[in-house]
Amino acid sequence: MTSTPSWTPPRAMVDLLEEATRFGRNSSVTHATDSGGAPFVTVRLSWQRERQDYPVEIRATWHTRTTGTYRLKSAIARWPGQDWVDVSLTRAQALVADGQELQPAPEEAPDPAQEWARVWGNPYLAGDVGGRLTCEETEVVADLLATLGMPDRGLAWLVEHAQDDDEGDSHWDLRQQYPLGWI
Repeated sequence: MTSTPSWTPPRAMVDLLEEATRFGRNSSVTHATDSGGAPFVTVRLSWQRERQDYPVEIRATWHTRTTGTYRLKSAIARWPGQDWVDVSLTRAQALVADGQELQPAPEEAPDPAQEWARVWGNPYLAGDVGGRLTCEETEVVADLLATLGMPDRGLAWLVEHAQDDDEGDSHWDLRQQYPLGWI
């Protein structure tokens, strides 16, 4: 029979388990080793709330791989309406203590430049507005769209702008190449 060497759990793990016990949450602690032989410990907490399809769950793993001592590697949680999401231990403890589900993680805010390109890259907008802009203004819109990965939408702006150009204007040649415009 082999024995498991004694170990001292990290204080944060003890705190999380004590909080879970205090509030009657189900808990398990699993000891294992990774493929390189480094030990790690995973704490799993769960509880079912009324009228929920699946339980609230928290998983936190402490690993020894790079330091030789147990360090928090990851903590994740899920609850009804929210799939697995990274959480801090403070947030995990609050979830255990409150018994209230966290709000769904906010969706990542769209990149403002990409959102601008999505809106201003619309060829119909280019058709409605392109002829009202100066050549310089249109070129700035077209260049920015090209920089943001939408060179064809930038060309649409130039072509639609050219439909209102007079012979000899900067974009007159595009009017000749695209006599019907872009759209």
